[in-house]
Amino acid sequence: MIPNRNQRALVRACAIAVIASGISCAQTYSSETRPHPGPAWPRLAQSDPTYWNIGDELVGFDRQPTSGARTPPYPIVTLHELAHHVPNRAAKEYRRALKADHKGDKEGAISHFQNAISLDPEFSAAINDLGITYLELDKTDLAIEQFSRAIIVDPRAVLPCSNLAIAYLRQTRYREAERTARRAVDIDRASTHGPLVLGVSMVLGDRFNGEAERMLTKASMEFNVAKLWLSVGLIHRGNIAEARDQLKAFLAEADNKGVEIATPLLHQLEPVVALQLEVAQMRPNH
Repeated sequence: MIPNRNQRALVRACAIAVIASGISCAQTYSSETRPHPGPAWPRLAQSDPTYWNIGDELVGFDRQPTSGARTPPYPIVTLHELAHHVPNRAAKEYRRALKADHKGDKEGAISHFQNAISLDPEFSAAINDLGITYLELDKTDLAIEQFSRAIIVDPRAVLPCSNLAIAYLRQTRYREAERTARRAVDIDRASTHGPLVLGVSMVLGDRFNGEAERMLTKASMEFNVAKLWLSVGLIHRGNIAEARDQLKAFLAEADNKGVEIATPLLHQLEPVVALQLEVAQMRPNH
């Protein structure tokens, strides 16, 4: 059964809101400046009240060391990361940028990131993180410029690819987002963040198919929000009962974040599923 206009409008509003803040970028740390071993999740706020803040701990900025020991969900180490040495002065500016960002001083963080990059033009972590800071300030064009630059510096780095795809999604450039996210998946097939971004790109680009379903199912092992995106794709495909089940699974783990979007959507689907079941039961058995 195909959703009606109101359902499609709600799904589209949900989708645009989720991508505004529900999928965040992957941020890197060099091994010299990493403040702690695990991922951190800075908040991505938006001024537009239609944006939905899904919650930082669901899909946040993955701060990853660029060398040294790796544990999931950190991506693979690239040859550039192994061979490149960050000068002390550049590392010091990078640490200052992180400290300013932690305090909420985005302009100060930008200044220090730029200083670090001027001292070391191949400091891929600083370039990537500068792009993230621009994205946090809704300066998407500048963010795209930095992510693209980071990919040129280190073509095998997965995080700038995922981040560039997210920036494209912000600009509704869904095909470009899909292509870039696919590159991230090809680079690191063990990661679940790349499949999440790829699946979302395909949902928003009206290209939800078996591959997108597989990507989001894989991502759902780590990112609960993938279940919500999977439900959106299933609704578009007309699989209302499966979409309902994914929404229920999402809500069961959603720590009050995203509930305001998923709950009304679930309430719309429940009577549709009940009607489908009733019609199926009325059909004669052959």
